[in-house]
Amino acid sequence: MLTILSSLAQDESRSISEKSTCGIRRHFENGQFKISTKRFLGYSNQIKVNPGLH
Repeated sequence: MLTILSSLAQDESRSISEKSTCGIRRHFENGQFKISTKRFLGYSNQIKVNPGLH
């Protein structure tokens, strides 16, 4: 029973992944892409400078 449920969950996950990949590719082909740069690679886009440490 557990094997059947895990198989169904894996198929659902694969289906969602394929749909989102297809959507991303379609947006790139249409020139409508967005790259999130707010927290790119875990870094914030805001640089904090402490003027007392020069």
